[in-house]
Amino acid sequence: DDADLWKALVLTVVRRRFHSRSPEARADAKSEAEDEAALGDGERLIFYVAFVVILHLLREDGHHGLAAKAASVLCSLAPLAGGSRDTCTLLELAAYDALQSTGLNQQRAAHGHAAALAAAAIAFSSD
Repeated sequence: DDADLWKALVLTVVRRRFHSRSPEARADAKSEAEDEAALGDGERLIFYVAFVVILHLLREDGHHGLAAKAASVLCSLAPLAGGSRDTCTLLELAAYDALQSTGLNQQRAAHGHAAALAAAAIAFSSD
């Protein structure tokens, strides 16, 4: 079932991200000081990449309800999973995706940052 696959994807990403912050994972990291991967940066990267992939699927498939729900769940859990760092990164990734999907990144390359910023402000304020 398509919904079950989306649920499995989101739960896997969230479980990895939350587990790295759990007391058990922290105890393991302290007991195994040579294992630097247990500190959570790999899980953070997986969290971010999963969000970017979901945004890409939304852009490619139009209004795919399950992808939108998955992105919403990841966004709502970001403050709990990684605090303001994860929240700000997801906002930044979503803003970049919005600029990319509207062609404003190409405008930035052609006309500079100021022109693209002005066009983005006009485009997104009219919504």
